[in-house]
Amino acid sequence: MSKFDISAIRICFKKIRNKPTTIIANVEEEKKDELCRQLKRLFGCGGSVDKDGHVVLQGNHVIKLLADKEAYFGEKTVQKVETI
Repeated sequence: MSKFDISAIRICFKKIRNKPTTIIANVEEEKKDELCRQLKRLFGCGGSVDKDGHVVLQGNHVIKLLADKEAYFGEKTVQKVETI
C-alpha cells in the first residue's frame, strides 16, 4: 500500500526551465479552470492548466495553499509531495 492517498489533491513545488512553479494534481475536471483562475487572482501570479490536467502556478505557493487548504479545496484531502 502506498503512503499517499491516490484520490487526494497533491501539491508540489518544482523548478521548470529554472523558474519556480507550484503544481496541483488530482483536482476534479470541472473545477480545474475555475480553481486556476481563482488562485491566479488571489496570489497575483500567472498560471494555467497543463496538458496532463495539472494546475500550474508561477511561483512557490505551497505554504499558502497548505495554510488555508479548506478554503481552496473544501473537505478534500490535500498532501504535499516531492514530485508529481
